[in-house]
Amino acid sequence: MPPLLNYPANPKRIYVHTGLRMDVNVPDKSTTNAWILERLTPEQRAEYNEAEIHRGAIIGEVDITGCVEHSDSIWFVGPYGFTLANPVLYDEPIPCKGKLGFFEPNIEGVNA
Repeated sequence: MPPLLNYPANPKRIYVHTGLRMDVNVPDKSTTNAWILERLTPEQRAEYNEAEIHRGAIIGEVDITGCVEHSDSIWFVGPYGFTLANPVLYDEPIPCKGKLGFFEPNIEGVNA
């Protein structure tokens, strides 16, 4: 079993950061939007507005509760996925330059 599947031993609270560009292993933005839209409920689709998605910001926080190799979730793209709990969406995004992987944000008022 890969070590990642034992992560984390205890739930870990992390910030949720959005990158400056969309990338879910698809060639272009219109394909990415189609990939997202096909996974939304009709109610979610009615509210979805790609232009309103904040980019390059911390938009909330969530607990990582585990890691799986398989999931019935429509969002799972494998080969591994984190299981999450207790999401919080901030009223206002906090602009923040991101990095690949987990990182400590270097902005005033946010201490990971």
